[in-house]
Amino acid sequence: MNRFNSFITRHSQIFVSVVAIVVLASGFIGIPFWDEDEPRFAAIAQTMVETGNWTVPIFNGDLAVDKPVLMHWCMAACFSIFGTNELAARLPAAIAALLTSLALLRFGTRCFNSSTGIVAAFAYLGCLLVAIESHAATPDSILVALATWATLLLVEPFLQDRRKTEQHNESSAHLIAKSSVGTWHAILAGGLLGLGVLCKGPIGYIGPLAVVLSWVWLAKCLTAVKEQKSGESFKEQLLSTTRQVLQNGIPAAFRTLHQTRFLIVTAAAILIAAPWYISVGIQTDWEWTKGFFFVHNVGRFVAPMEKHSGGFLFHPLTMLIGFYPWSCFLPLAIFAALYRLWKAWRNEQKTLVENSHVLALSLILLWMGVWIGGFSIAATKLPNYIMPAYPAASLLVAALALEAVKRKTWLYPGWMSIGVAGIAFGGIATSATILIASFYGLTGSEPAAVIGLVPLAGAVWLVWGSRERPAYAVSTMVVLGLLYSAL
Repeated sequence: MNRFNSFITRHSQIFVSVVAIVVLASGFIGIPFWDEDEPRFAAIAQTMVETGNWTVPIFNGDLAVDKPVLMHWCMAACFSIFGTNELAARLPAAIAALLTSLALLRFGTRCFNSSTGIVAAFAYLGCLLVAIESHAATPDSILVALATWATLLLVEPFLQDRRKTEQHNESSAHLIAKSSVGTWHAILAGGLLGLGVLCKGPIGYIGPLAVVLSWVWLAKCLTAVKEQKSGESFKEQLLSTTRQVLQNGIPAAFRTLHQTRFLIVTAAAILIAAPWYISVGIQTDWEWTKGFFFVHNVGRFVAPMEKHSGGFLFHPLTMLIGFYPWSCFLPLAIFAALYRLWKAWRNEQKTLVENSHVLALSLILLWMGVWIGGFSIAATKLPNYIMPAYPAASLLVAALALEAVKRKTWLYPGWMSIGVAGIAFGGIATSATILIASFYGLTGSEPAAVIGLVPLAGAVWLVWGSRERPAYAVSTMVVLGLLYSAL
């Protein structure tokens, strides 16, 4: 067993790729378009192939202004190679999910260890919304891959240098103060952000940069915070820390922009995205530009469109469904991570940037918070809007799950029991939903109700099989998620 684990660790990229391909390949053959957007997006790509006009998105003779062109280009390229069919239309989303899993493998390995990277990759592939979007002719999976890799490229120089300097006993604080994104890293990351803008508009640029810039800025501010006197109360420490962060905020902001090569990143993004936006604007007398930016960006933000509304808690609640089955332990993981950050800050503020794991956790929590919080204040809400936060959630549950199983006893056993109960309930809900759908017209779907037995069996094994060997709990969750996603 140790030899097998060693082999997987050494060849983790191959292992993750093979498993991902097997999981993503399932369910591709013989399934027609089922979402109303899939046939429309595919028709736009088919029109590009037939007319040779790969600039202007057209659907049934009308201008299609709701999405930029990257997804249509990817589908059209697949149509040209594999023919016009459902598999070719969905292939870009599946490839994007594979690339995201490899990004998480790299991310988790650099921030924590190879086991965390592997589990994070499988946690992402093994959740409900990713299983749906990676088999759909929609742009969300593509955006997630671009945003994840861009985020990784921009923070990797800090994390990579930190791992090297730790061998020489240099602190993370000293590293953050002197590290910077390399020119080629900045150009490549900017190119990915530009592709993100071509995929879903400005959010492809704003989202990843909001995560990276706020994280680096906050880390720089905290490096300037002086250690508090041990006799100070919590309130006094909080006020003192806040005051010092505000005092150092503006200088830290300028250093952040410089060290992340913000201008180079932005220039590269503009060079990638601007030519098409200018071209489609000219060819449509700027009708596409006005429709996309003013209606489908500003309009969606300030007012609900197509009856897609919800309260501020809409996205956190829908993530409990979309990230299932791993979402059953996500609240516990968030609580544990926040507690570690609070404990580090409470005891010694500089621990937040001195401790590499705590620094990584702060990045992951901020990553989730930016995407979920940003879309929570928008008027139009859909579950897939916060899908770029799913990679961060995968890293979080992987890191804290592997840390938890190292203990002799389960931490927070009450929360663990609730999580296991949630998995079992999800299995029952899955079977019930399929049976109800078959009753109301989805004929022939009754056999699929057995999918609900997978979470039920997983919940039973989590209770009985993992008591003696806690490490089996993580393996059980990985297998459960991947089977649930594949089926």
